[in-house]
Amino acid sequence: MIFRRFMRVFYILSALSLASVIYYFFIFTVERHQFRQAANATENAYFCRNVTESSSSSQSYMAVNLTELIENFMKFKSGKDIYTRVMHADIFIYSAIGLNNTDTNNQSTIPWTNFGLAAWKHLKVPETNLSCCFLYQNGIILNFKLRQISTFFKSYVQSFRFECTNPNPMSKPRGVTLIVTEHTCSTDISTYVAPVFPYRQPGNNTLALCAKVAFGNLNAALTVEWLEYNKNMGVDKIAVFVSNLSSTTSGILEHYQKSGFLEIHPFDLPMLGTFKRKFGQETFQYWSDEQVPVYDCMDRLAGYSIVGLVDFDEFIFPLQDKDFKQFVNRIRTTYPDAALFSFLVDVYIKDWGETNKSEKLIIAQFRNRTKTMADRIKNFIIPERVTTGSVITHKADPKIGYKRIWLPETLAVLKHFRGCRFEWRNRCHNITDFPRFTDDSLVKRLLEIKIDRNISLYDHILKVKKDFKLIV
Repeated sequence: MIFRRFMRVFYILSALSLASVIYYFFIFTVERHQFRQAANATENAYFCRNVTESSSSSQSYMAVNLTELIENFMKFKSGKDIYTRVMHADIFIYSAIGLNNTDTNNQSTIPWTNFGLAAWKHLKVPETNLSCCFLYQNGIILNFKLRQISTFFKSYVQSFRFECTNPNPMSKPRGVTLIVTEHTCSTDISTYVAPVFPYRQPGNNTLALCAKVAFGNLNAALTVEWLEYNKNMGVDKIAVFVSNLSSTTSGILEHYQKSGFLEIHPFDLPMLGTFKRKFGQETFQYWSDEQVPVYDCMDRLAGYSIVGLVDFDEFIFPLQDKDFKQFVNRIRTTYPDAALFSFLVDVYIKDWGETNKSEKLIIAQFRNRTKTMADRIKNFIIPERVTTGSVITHKADPKIGYKRIWLPETLAVLKHFRGCRFEWRNRCHNITDFPRFTDDSLVKRLLEIKIDRNISLYDHILKVKKDFKLIV
């Protein structure tokens, strides 16, 4: 009797287990099919596709009651609204930036011919069925076709850069947005994005850095070292996109923002309720999300001679020049046909342990590095010499007549302070695979640079860290 009951329970549990296996296999198959559809929608993981659709016959306009616009003014996109959703489509615009590729410094007469829109788009929304809407100060709204579309990877929520031609280039629009072509431009100002108008910076060797997304528990101490190093080496501007950052590091960034050296842009992800994800995940979706700040940066900082995409744990180190101004002048003179300059990398692997535990600077604690190699390459980019929309974290496509320059390690390297990469996990501590080289050249440079007659950059950074109460 007991045996029969036992067998009955066994059969029931077996049936339930089989049903569970079938169910999860079905779910897995469906999800895999969906992902393949997403992945197969493009030729490869990284690509840039340009679609030219401009046509003067596509222009239309309407006059809008200014009273109605004023009533809706409080609905306008504010700093707390990270992105603006396009009406009738799952498209989320992060920014609209005026493009100025001329050499003029007469800011009052610059024509704002085109605008770059950094955005996300749901996989199922057809990008070819979109138009641009421009709202001007006098209440006129003009509709014009998209000029160009660039995308990075066909993830579920795709990063996109849309380029819109301004039908009235001598007028600064008050707002820019997209619209599904069969609909008319909205009179609701909350559906428009307030554009940014960056001007070309004076000088031939200006340098800006894009630090992309700062999130979570970004190391506050290393962040101070990175900011002070770049500031005193001659970087003119840094842009960073911030999401859920710790209060300590947020306070540090705000300090540098007050001086104008750092631009902080709030950042978050759309459709989190539909596609759950987070920053820092090694997934195609995260890499696609991270591309939106890259699109923004390259348009926002295009007025600088060179734009670099560099993370907070990466230090560009010129070996033959004492600062970035001399370095930029050297490489632009040496390589007059360059579109971008790529750096080989020295990786200071933190998992190997500190070599100098008593040091107060993180970059002085770790002095063992790998051999110089091509790993997670970063670049200095001349914006007007690369194909619009082609810049991603590790590469860009030069325009015809220009080329990518791989800088020799005798000229400059990128020093990267990080743990073992996942791909290295079984070899990272094998000295044969990863020989170690003691290299304190970065620390020596900090000691050589004088903030004034008696204070080195090394001592200056120590003082700043003490002021922030990061060390005693």
